[in-house]
Amino acid sequence: GYLVYEKINSYSHQYQSSIKNYNIGEYDKALESIDSAIALDDTHPTAYCLLSKILQAEGDKDGAIKIMEASLDKFPNSTSIYEEIISLYVLDKKPEKIKRVLDNCQNNKIREKFPAYITPDPQINYETGTYGKELTVKIDGDCKSYYYTLNGKKPNKKSEHYKEPIQIGEGSTELNVIGYNKEGIPSDVIYRKYIISIKGPEAPLIMPEETSFDEKTLISIEIPDGCECFYSFDTIPTLSSTQYTGPIDMPEGTHVLYVFLVGGNGKQSDMSSKTYTLIY
Repeated sequence: GYLVYEKINSYSHQYQSSIKNYNIGEYDKALESIDSAIALDDTHPTAYCLLSKILQAEGDKDGAIKIMEASLDKFPNSTSIYEEIISLYVLDKKPEKIKRVLDNCQNNKIREKFPAYITPDPQINYETGTYGKELTVKIDGDCKSYYYTLNGKKPNKKSEHYKEPIQIGEGSTELNVIGYNKEGIPSDVIYRKYIISIKGPEAPLIMPEETSFDEKTLISIEIPDGCECFYSFDTIPTLSSTQYTGPIDMPEGTHVLYVFLVGGNGKQSDMSSKTYTLIY
């Protein structure tokens, strides 16, 4: 009689009894047996996975999730525990929790068993830095979709959906990017800060260098490729002033020539000036 009692009250018997009752839909009996099994020996992760399945069958999904979340701390190297909790989070439509569980997993062999639930980081073609030109920022990688913000806030699926390269103009811009794989699992948020400071061309060179003349003389201005030049005598020029197209006749008397350039990027140079005196 003692041996029969000992067998009935063993972990193995209670666990097998729970499986049998679970398979025939006797969930109350299955739950009673698995509770007894765990009370006898709480070192088997498969028992907690079975408990989770029984609770789900009874309609207690939240209870199953709580059991499995607690089991992660108890069995950090159990693949079956990870399989069960990931399946629960999929059922509960909580992809961000799947990411957190796998991010916290210290066992790379376990992580390698769930490649479909690990989303690679987005790839961005410009690193954080200061640039002297506007940027065309491209996002790439193995994600199904990408979302981003330009105001420093953390992005999500309600943020701007990346469909084409992002134009980053002058000033300071904080870019945050997140990717989602086909399972809806988010990547890490990748941050970039761009400072765009676009300079104009150097101030133009005015020739000749001499400033006093007693015969008719032409004034020339050195213009780099891609630039336009505007000038006026004795007043500060604007974009509405005379555009330089070739050497300028030096006017009689003493006059100040003011000159500036406009680069292809629309930026203006500093002003150059030179005082010339022409007396016949």
